[in-house]
Amino acid sequence: MIRENKGWILKNDDGSEIVNYDVPGFPSYCYNGYIYPGCRWEKIPHFHEDVEICAQRKGTSAYCVNGKDYVLHEGETIFINSGSVHYSYANQDERSYYTIIVAHPNILCSSYNVERKFILPVTENSECDVILFKNDCKYGRKMFKDCINLNRYVGDEFLTTKQFFEIWSNILASCDDLFDFKGHADPRDPHIEIFKAMLTFIRTSYNEKITLDDIAARGRVSRTMCNNLFKKFAGNSPFEELTKVRLRKVSEYLTDSSLSMGDIALETGFSSANYMTELFKREYGISPREYRNGLK
Repeated sequence: MIRENKGWILKNDDGSEIVNYDVPGFPSYCYNGYIYPGCRWEKIPHFHEDVEICAQRKGTSAYCVNGKDYVLHEGETIFINSGSVHYSYANQDERSYYTIIVAHPNILCSSYNVERKFILPVTENSECDVILFKNDCKYGRKMFKDCINLNRYVGDEFLTTKQFFEIWSNILASCDDLFDFKGHADPRDPHIEIFKAMLTFIRTSYNEKITLDDIAARGRVSRTMCNNLFKKFAGNSPFEELTKVRLRKVSEYLTDSSLSMGDIALETGFSSANYMTELFKREYGISPREYRNGLK
């Protein structure tokens, strides 16, 4: 889940995302969004307890999930399981449009037996971390339609729950078809948890002086392994990710405060306002002042 028009990514103490749900107290988010090359919500690696589902309405886009890339064509849907490290990105020059759903599976946990038999066998099984529903497969067209229709029920907890049961039934049926799905919980790649720890360290300590040794130490790995894991799960180096985190924080301060450029640079870990401005312009194509003035 990423920022579009509904707010910034916030983090829990463990570094996982706090999802900006549609109704407070009801863990479901559904939004018709878009992505294009260079937008601010592109290529932001994150994870959360919720599952994420994206139905591609127009054009093509892509996801990186646990270090693997998946292209999403028009009419296709991708399911991303709880706890998976993922980010979306554009793979064409023009905007592409989608419906995104981020919801906690406990919406469906009407009883212990339902959770034990039909929810946990999916959310705790690494075989089900990603399911790509093609538009010509057995459940693909129904999955796409069910996800698009969920947007009609935003704000209605009952109808959202009812529709989410339909979506989950597609997931269960697909698991039966695609995997040796016996309800057991296969362990996930331990490198994912190591990466999460290092990513969380960056996002909680971005305003401090951080070295590669500091980041690697948080994951208890070598500097080489640290670099390799960031390349795999984030698509860049640890310091490139650190810079992106700092620049996103700069844009938050520009949006929500009247701090001077020097103060923003200090708050976000940059050595100077000039250096911050140089990197911000390189990333977003405009200076921080132009960005702030454009918000007025």
